[in-house]
Amino acid sequence: MQSLFSSNASRKNGDSARKVLLKNHNEIIKLSSSEGVSKDVSYGASLVQQLWPMILYLVLVVGLIIAMLAGPYFLGTRRNARATGEQYECGILPVGSAQYRVPIPFYLFAIFFVIFDLEAVFLYAWSIALKEVGWAGFIEALVFIVILFVALIYLWRMGALDWRTARQKRDRAKVIPR
Repeated sequence: MQSLFSSNASRKNGDSARKVLLKNHNEIIKLSSSEGVSKDVSYGASLVQQLWPMILYLVLVVGLIIAMLAGPYFLGTRRNARATGEQYECGILPVGSAQYRVPIPFYLFAIFFVIFDLEAVFLYAWSIALKEVGWAGFIEALVFIVILFVALIYLWRMGALDWRTARQKRDRAKVIPR
């Protein structure tokens, strides 16, 4: 049985083939390393070229903010009169404390407004995507609206939307029997 490299000719051919492969391999490594550097440099240059409008915009915005904050400080007058620190609203001088108790129905009404107003945002998003969601989305939105309507009726029947005081409710009950 002869081995693959038994003859001298095949050994020479194998050695020369290995040398050629090694030489080609070293050239490939040199080429890839030189291409990699130029590729990174060109990528960085193209990145800066693509981002320069954003960088310029950011610099201009920061400069404008600094100018708006520094301008009044340097250009404004420095007076400290007695009325400088007073609150002034619509020509009415303030009387009493700004901290007072607000009745609960105002808070409840505000919370209900926020809840139902937020639901309107969801319905707006649904109306924008009406074609994409199709009939399934329409039915889901209809169920959503029905649930909101049932919640509103429940709040109304519980008296949560009634702002009258207990005395006003008693007086109304005397006048209008249920």
